[in-house]
Amino acid sequence: MIVRVEGLRRLSAEVRSFGNARRRWTTRTAALLVLVDGRGRRGVGEVAPLPGYSPDHLEDAEGALRGWTRDLDLHEDDDLRAAVESIDVRLPSARFGLEMALLDLRSGGTLGAEVLRTGGVCLPAAPGPGSVSNAALVSSVDGARAAHRGGARGFKVKIGIDERAESTLVQGLRETFPGACLRLDANGTLDGETFRRWEERARHGGVEYIEEPLSPDALLSLDRADPSGGQGPALAIALDESLGDPRREDLLRHLRAIGRRPVMILKPVILGGLEACRSIARAHPAVPPILSHGFGGPLELHFASDLARELHPEGIHGLHPHAGLDLWKGVTVP
Repeated sequence: MIVRVEGLRRLSAEVRSFGNARRRWTTRTAALLVLVDGRGRRGVGEVAPLPGYSPDHLEDAEGALRGWTRDLDLHEDDDLRAAVESIDVRLPSARFGLEMALLDLRSGGTLGAEVLRTGGVCLPAAPGPGSVSNAALVSSVDGARAAHRGGARGFKVKIGIDERAESTLVQGLRETFPGACLRLDANGTLDGETFRRWEERARHGGVEYIEEPLSPDALLSLDRADPSGGQGPALAIALDESLGDPRREDLLRHLRAIGRRPVMILKPVILGGLEACRSIARAHPAVPPILSHGFGGPLELHFASDLARELHPEGIHGLHPHAGLDLWKGVTVP
């Protein structure tokens, strides 16, 4: 059956401010991809690279998808995989957007419309059968309380800007939510000395892992160490941006070699889609896969949640509702 791109609808809006140690965002821009098949059914996907973070750009992704057409069997996994891979590997957001739209068509062309209508809230917020447990990105204890009421099982704190304020927040979260999962994310901005200070705080504060504490070069130079003074294992290190680095296998191998438990943060919009994330996870069965987002829309959350249930159903993932969803309020299938 012939499947073709019917349209790309550009979306842009101000959103609630969010950011990391490198930059902040107050606007979000994306495109709603619409496919149509030979029966006239429509499937939708999001094309939503995050400027300054994603390896590709929206204009390039749109250009690769505009005019795309293919004869394929929607129910053949190999056909879907080949269709996604027909897009340049350097455009992961385009690949993911196409993959979502194809999966929507496979479902009959109604799933995407329902996900957009409900804002992606197609699963129970509280842990239960069929649900995905998530940690929320927070910048205050009050924000954590609100996220907890919304079903968050844990919290992630961005670090690397104001060490004292961030340390105070981490301590406040530990005191307020003593049993909650707590994670740190530096986006590769720490130097060695600051990393060691955060390791010491993390050891006493019950932190599960620190995400991207150092640059890939610095991680590859990291020596074996026991920051716990012999009282426990070294702090786990999660790879996020570094999973897109050509040295990914070297990084994972080195972390294991120096006694650091690696964790993988899988973001389909960064890595090129669901099947790309699935392939990475299957290649490293001993490394916990945590599904996360790129501040995209409800379709990203829905499909990433499906993959989270498949790859690591007992894990606490990073798919709690976020500011990027503001862009998609009121968006419907044309």
